[in-house]
Amino acid sequence: MFSYLFLLIAATAAPELPTIDLTLAEENAIQEIVTLCTEGKDTVEMSAETNKPATTPAQSIIITNAIEPSMLEYKHWTGKYSPESFAITINGTEVESGKTVEIPADAKTVEIGYTYSFMNGMKSGGRKISYELSENITQAQITFNWKNDLRIILDNGKAINGENNA
Repeated sequence: MFSYLFLLIAATAAPELPTIDLTLAEENAIQEIVTLCTEGKDTVEMSAETNKPATTPAQSIIITNAIEPSMLEYKHWTGKYSPESFAITINGTEVESGKTVEIPADAKTVEIGYTYSFMNGMKSGGRKISYELSENITQAQITFNWKNDLRIILDNGKAINGENNA
């Protein structure tokens, strides 16, 4: 596909080059490349005054649930225990381990909640924590630690409040 792009560039840049007989499929491929290049033109336009790339529209922030099963293991003097159920929500949307959620780039805060259940529900609870996002970020990761007072740790963010659901 890139060879077609280079062929197109060469053909338009140097008119003294001999013409090439293209098949219909090749012509269609070149036309598709031209269309794709002109569609993306708005995001790569240069500012005439500064000769620097013009500002592009804000992208979304991608938050990843990076909690691994080993992080959920609770060490007690009687042994190690893992919850039978554990769920993470980001702004009310449940996010499975390893999955991501996108939030608008202009979002200043995000609410992250978790619920857990040990021993068939004998010990269960949860919490919701609001985080203020760092400026100009495009991604963040959530981790978990029972020894941290907040339990939920968001890199690229600062906790501003939390409520227990226990």
